[in-house]
Amino acid sequence: WLDPGFPAEFDLSAEVARIRVPTLILQGENDPYGTAAHARLAERLAPGEVRTVMLAAHHAPHVEAGEETIAEIARFVARVGR
Repeated sequence: WLDPGFPAEFDLSAEVARIRVPTLILQGENDPYGTAAHARLAERLAPGEVRTVMLAAHHAPHVEAGEETIAEIARFVARVGR
């Protein structure tokens, strides 16, 4: 997305609107590339269940907030796996 040849009109909205499985979005609160607005848009567009968790991290919550990331994934899987 930083490459000058990357299309400015890049949009995954149509693809997100086809997601029908439960989805967990883990987003870093301080991510310089994605924002809470991106996650909220996915929540509105996806017809399936979407849960968003904002973590105290930048772009790599799995590295920067590993324990919290694992805990959120475990909670989500336990709930949707019932």
